[in-house]
Amino acid sequence: MMGIYRAFKEYVNKIIRFSKFKVYVLWFALKSPHTPKFIKFFGFIVLVYVLSPIDLIPDFIPILGYLDELVLVTMMVSLCLYFIPVDVMDESIGMAKDLIQKQQRLPKQTLGIFLILMIWVGVIWYIASQTNALEYFNK
Repeated sequence: MMGIYRAFKEYVNKIIRFSKFKVYVLWFALKSPHTPKFIKFFGFIVLVYVLSPIDLIPDFIPILGYLDELVLVTMMVSLCLYFIPVDVMDESIGMAKDLIQKQQRLPKQTLGIFLILMIWVGVIWYIASQTNALEYFNK
């Protein structure tokens, strides 16, 4: 029984590593001026979701929590990569491989992190104002 669990865990880790590589490729492809604008827009939304600490399905929910990383994120990233021109894709794959070989991470984008945080603050503020939750604190 433990062998099946270990094999499943190794398989999932392999998928996650490959998905991480695809995210790196998407990152570099979006920075290219030859990538179509609609892919840059959709890819930006996908990267915001991938890099956001808030998931559509929280990870603490057994099995379903990890399905969003394994299925949803992989599908969204793959869909973006499908529409990227071949020359941009080849260049992005090379840069992603270099990044992984050097064991580096994607560069921190302070402005991007700030924008993601402001979007989430805005969403929470909007939901709180629509549900009259803010009136509770005004009493």
